[in-house]
Amino acid sequence: MQLLGLVHCANTVVGNELLRGVSGGEKKRVTIGIECMKDPALWLMDEPTTGLDAPAAYGIMRTMRTMCDMGMTLQCTPSL
Repeated sequence: MQLLGLVHCANTVVGNELLRGVSGGEKKRVTIGIECMKDPALWLMDEPTTGLDAPAAYGIMRTMRTMCDMGMTLQCTPSL
């Protein structure tokens, strides 16, 4: 949770169509965290910043940079 910057929302509901929860950027980082539990050899991310505002997209990219620095292999498609 610390790597993904989610410590501050540890006890927050993720949310759904009826219940407001974490932000869009936090929701994407929760998804990344769920996948981290599987410890994949290669991460394939399809447009990881689509639909996010600039600060949220920056947070996702910063997290991905940290993952690479830890030795994880990531491949992403660009958001155009």
